[in-house]
Amino acid sequence: MTPPQDLFVVEETPSAIVAAPLRDVGPERMAAAGDWLDRFTRFLEQSGKRHVVVDFRHAPYFGSNLLSVLLRLWHRVRELGGKMVLCNLQAADLRMLEATHLQALWSTTATLTEALDRLEND
Repeated sequence: MTPPQDLFVVEETPSAIVAAPLRDVGPERMAAAGDWLDRFTRFLEQSGKRHVVVDFRHAPYFGSNLLSVLLRLWHRVRELGGKMVLCNLQAADLRMLEATHLQALWSTTATLTEALDRLEND
């Protein structure tokens, strides 16, 4: 199965699936985001991988709609027994995670390499 590439760039690594949002998900894209999440979940299940890295290298910021997608993704990853790590976040994104107390759910790292290392060493 080919990974869905319309809202996120998706790559497969030996230890995880990397999903890099291309932009924030505005209200007009929430239906598309739900469809993407369903297709991504099927891809994740078929890949045999359990872990996901969300890499913000393409997205200069994210808002509450993308945060909602991340929460839904995290629930699905947890159902598969996996972990989710966020990387390449801007300072404002880190503050939003702290303000919403979501930093307790996900590890964050400065780089993709660090995120993959964290998954491999946990």
